[in-house]
This record gives sequence, structure tokens and C-alpha cells, in this order.
Amino acid sequence: MTTTAKLSKTEAEIQALLAAWVEAVARKDLDAIMAGRSTDMVAFDVPKPFQFTSAADYRQHWVNCLGHMAGDWKITVNELRIIPGEDVAFCHFVMGVHGACAEGAEPMDCQCRSTMGFRRNEAGAWEVTHEHHSVPMDCPAADGDKKEEATK
Repeated sequence: MTTTAKLSKTEAEIQALLAAWVEAVARKDLDAIMAGRSTDMVAFDVPKPFQFTSAADYRQHWVNCLGHMAGDWKITVNELRIIPGEDVAFCHFVMGVHGACAEGAEPMDCQCRSTMGFRRNEAGAWEVTHEHHSVPMDCPAADGDKKEEATK
């Protein structure tokens, strides 16, 4: 995770939440992975299903994911940008996912785009209300020249 010399209080708090989440995934600690998620969060992850509309649904998704994770796992956070606000904040980053999969599947070694939205709860702590991880996909274009233009 990138460290900046002068972080605002909000940026430092969000960065600490991300660091704790990264460590929780490495430990495969379900409770710590889900810590700080609002009960009404919405999440979009790379593995199916398309959308999760509560922390309970997302927790079950993590139960399934952890069942496929073998050996050591590492999440890296690169190009982190935190946009702080008083009661709402968000961040985006490039996330590296590295680890062995159970049942002889190919090891995971990929990067995805990640965005997280946060809001302060009544106690003043930050909660994740929106989490989105995605990978780009190729979309056939009707005109090859326009496809090239769109990526510039």
C-alpha cells in the first residue's frame, strides 16, 4: 500500500481499514474480512454472482471464496487514491490478488480494479457501504478504428 507523507485524518483512517482488510485476507480471517462493512452494503466482486445487496450475502460469498483458497494469499494495493469527505469518502486502487487455489486449480495471479465507498456510522467509525472489484473485458466494436479511439 502506498504511504503518503501528509495524510488527512480521514485518509489515514481509510488507509488503516484497507491495511486491516488486506491482512485479514492473508490470514483468511472471515470476521476480520467483514469487519467495518455496513449491514446494507452493496458489493460487486469478480467471482459470481453479479451483485451482493447486504453484508450477510457478501459474507457467504467470502465463505465460498475461502473454501477455494489454499496456502498463502496476498493482496496488494497499488495506485491508491483516497477522496476524503466529512461523512462520506471513497477510494480506488489497482488490486493484485496472488495465491494458490484448492483442488489443483491454477494459482491466482491477477490484477483488478477496485473502488470502495465509505460512510461514517453513528459512532463516528467508517463503514464500507460499496465495494466493487472488476476486470476489463474485450467488447467487440462495430468499427475497429472507433474501438482504438475509445481506449485512448
